[in-house]
Amino acid sequence: MMKMKMKMKKKTKTEMEIEMKIIISEKIKPSTPTPPHLKTHKLSLLDQFFSVCEYRTPSVLFYGGGGGSVSRLRDSLSKTLSLFYPLAGRLTADASAINCTDEGAPFFIARANCSLAAFLGSPNRVELVPHFIPNHAVEPNEMVTGLVPLILQVSVFDCGGVAIGCQVLHKVLDGTSRTHFFKTWAAVAAGRGSDVVPPDFTAAISLFPPVDHGPEQPPVQVLRPIEGGGCMAKAFGFSPAAITALQAKGRSETVPQPTRVESVSGFIWKHLMAAAVIPVRTGSNS
Repeated sequence: MMKMKMKMKKKTKTEMEIEMKIIISEKIKPSTPTPPHLKTHKLSLLDQFFSVCEYRTPSVLFYGGGGGSVSRLRDSLSKTLSLFYPLAGRLTADASAINCTDEGAPFFIARANCSLAAFLGSPNRVELVPHFIPNHAVEPNEMVTGLVPLILQVSVFDCGGVAIGCQVLHKVLDGTSRTHFFKTWAAVAAGRGSDVVPPDFTAAISLFPPVDHGPEQPPVQVLRPIEGGGCMAKAFGFSPAAITALQAKGRSETVPQPTRVESVSGFIWKHLMAAAVIPVRTGSNS
């Protein structure tokens, strides 16, 4: 068992500090071995050209008291990795394929010394988010094969709520496939494994056939923050009434019942494009 403490110093009386303790560090392997004919997963040509050092994308999902037990999350993750078997493997030396060796995905369990409500209500919650993302630093001289496709951290709050943070290689898992992974994991954890639609790892390869040896990769390096600022992070809250209003505004013939996520995402992207001076189509439902 590995224990590690992380602490953020209090800046003002209104800002909160959080202490995170890693209580378990392990590797979760697929519940069933990967068949021999699937041991090597070739990446599509587009994915082969993605740099491994620039596209490790983080995300965090927060759940209330009904987030489920950690043991259930661990067991269901093992079953999910049997379907998403490349995520439990390791990149080849040239990063053109994944050796599906069932080595396992690094998995951390942590405890936070606060409630989920306290964290969400803190004015400096954006600054605290990195505590819930698994920290897998890459040494400058680390070989490409040392980079794993998926790293997960489950953080348990005092109230019983949980945060599931992940780091994924974009060349292995993009936004759509990552959503598919989490929806599958949630379904398996809820006992609805029979409703799961298995992932199709051949679609991208059929459209963009891979080459035998991927392009030469640059030396592995950690991206450093921009000196002098230039980046800003903010949290925006949408009330249930505001989301309902966005859903009503976003209805159209093609999307008669937009989901909450679709409505909020569309609203955000519309204003991002406006801020970037990108023309936006106008209309009653735009």
